[in-house]
Amino acid sequence: MGAVPVPKDGALAKAFGVQGKRDCSHVAVAIASALLRVALPYARLAADQPPHRTKNTALATVLNSKAAALLLSASPEDVGNVKGGPEYALLAGMPAGVFIAVVTICGRSTEEHAFVYQSFGEGCGGVLYDGRKGQSGLQLDVQDVVRPQPARAAVSSWYGGATVRVHTVVSLSASAAVDTSR
Repeated sequence: MGAVPVPKDGALAKAFGVQGKRDCSHVAVAIASALLRVALPYARLAADQPPHRTKNTALATVLNSKAAALLLSASPEDVGNVKGGPEYALLAGMPAGVFIAVVTICGRSTEEHAFVYQSFGEGCGGVLYDGRKGQSGLQLDVQDVVRPQPARAAVSSWYGGATVRVHTVVSLSASAAVDTSR
């Protein structure tokens, strides 16, 4: 487990949001789009569906915005009834791909949040990306996802020891009409 720097240029670096707004869903969709090589920058998402100032914009609202609906396909993943819990299901049980997780973080305060997980394949680890964490990701290796407790501990450590509970996971892919060969 360790930090993975995000390139200083390119779409992924430009995906991170604006401080002072409740835009974690926007940022997560922009980061996921960049990982999928889909041209859907944060600015376009925010123009299409402006982020709220005092409460999070729902992930479904951002994904159903005109820009996102045109370029991305989203499918909910069932992680609620998986042995080991939803955090383990997200980190260890997903095929290779890009996922957005909506979570509740319970630390000094309790809040809803969204982050991106790029899975390298079932049981193979991946990278967590969170716009609040600056321009880096958290690399999760096989030993971090081999059992439920290390998987939960890895996510918790990324959020300063807070308890993180996954309640929604959405798999994203480029729409069939999008050329991702660039």
